[in-house]
Amino acid sequence: LWRPAPGLPDPKPEYSKGEMVLYCRPGRPPINATIVQVDRTTVPPQYGVEREGVDGIVFTELDRLRPRQPAHAPAAAASAGQLQFRYVYSPAYRSVQHLFEQCQATHDPNSIARLLQQAPYHVDSLLSMYDLYRHMGENAYAEECLARALYCLEMGWHAAFDVSTANVRMDFELEENRAMFTALFRHTQALSRQGCHRSALEVCKLLLALEPDDPMGALMLLDYLALRAGRHGWLREFTANFEGSRSLALLPNYAYSCALARLRQAQEEAKAGAPAVDQPSALELAVQAVLLHPAAVPALLAKLREGGSGRDAHWDTLMSRKLFSSAAAGSTSLQHLLNIYAERSGLLWKPPDALQLLRTAACLASELASGATAAAAAKATLRACGGDGDSGVAVAAADVEAAALAAHGLRAEDWACVRRDAFPEAGENEFRHLRLHDFSDAVAQLPRDELNAAMADGGAEGVEDAIADMQEQLMLQQQLAMAGGGGGAR
Repeated sequence: LWRPAPGLPDPKPEYSKGEMVLYCRPGRPPINATIVQVDRTTVPPQYGVEREGVDGIVFTELDRLRPRQPAHAPAAAASAGQLQFRYVYSPAYRSVQHLFEQCQATHDPNSIARLLQQAPYHVDSLLSMYDLYRHMGENAYAEECLARALYCLEMGWHAAFDVSTANVRMDFELEENRAMFTALFRHTQALSRQGCHRSALEVCKLLLALEPDDPMGALMLLDYLALRAGRHGWLREFTANFEGSRSLALLPNYAYSCALARLRQAQEEAKAGAPAVDQPSALELAVQAVLLHPAAVPALLAKLREGGSGRDAHWDTLMSRKLFSSAAAGSTSLQHLLNIYAERSGLLWKPPDALQLLRTAACLASELASGATAAAAAKATLRACGGDGDSGVAVAAADVEAAALAAHGLRAEDWACVRRDAFPEAGENEFRHLRLHDFSDAVAQLPRDELNAAMADGGAEGVEDAIADMQEQLMLQQQLAMAGGGGGAR
């Protein structure tokens, strides 16, 4: 009779697909493995596991498996005084979850709808129907499904799970926890669409606090929500003090959003009659953002032209300069972030003062990149953008000269070197799990025959992926079309 080695964790009654386990072997130490298949049609159930360092899948029974927590989760959290939480399925709920997985295998979303009639508060079914209703344009039904999912998740909270603190954590790698992250992300977007930007910002903060590794892309939303909520000072402070694996100031959305936040902050200070503060101006921050990520300007311009702005001839002249005509992200990761930023926050640059700031910064950055001195660059920028122009907003000569002096210390090649260090050209897109359509307010209006074809591709999960792929291709094609010549004077 085979027995596991002493000192291993106690066994669990069953495991789920995607769960990390220890695979026990006779006379040898256990190895890390991940469950990739579960067959409960046999007695006893069979679990297909992928073992670290070993090719192929091996099927085994329950007695050879032991639970394994991710190395970064409980120990690290406990040492920092943080509490780690996870959802635990009751036997009744797990049986419904098994039925849901069977419904997914039927490739028919109607089977999930029928399951909801029997289990109206099954979270994964509600989130699947939310996605489907959103793609069909049935927003009222979609919001009802999301509200029910959030209610069910909240009813399962432990008494010590206090979301008002920053000391609670949930591991996204655990399958039972993923519905919580998905529901909060969907709720953040729904609140923003309803105009509740401050509430959306707080929910987004919670999403990031639960898992600082940010598996859902909350950092791609925080800057937009902070600007919409009027939290300009908080955004700049958060960008400067964020403790993570990457500096936020190097991300394109934060580089440009901090410039826009400084513009709004300065306007608020002037309106309140507050004394001047010694800190970089909005133009200085915008010039640095353009030099760091010049490819963001054509992407933003393409988004603005969709809404009827940025169609004047001087923009075409500006985009023909070397800094922008040869601008390329280089890194697939950076290009993906630029697409997300343009789609999510592009219209924040539509107001005349913001558009004038972007134009002045782009003009000054292009002059500096061409090798002009600070004085010459400031003079050429004032000649091109100093008048009111189409925006009705005058450019202050002192601001332009100060921005030119501040940015003149580094050449365009130096900024490009910083960009390449932050986003190496080699390698895969590390943000490929963030889908473009998840950061868009555009309502899906796909033809019914295409929607039916997407449904035929595979279950509710297949519907979401298939329609998302179609939407992302349409968005990228539209951005390329607008950037490539959709914007002469009209």
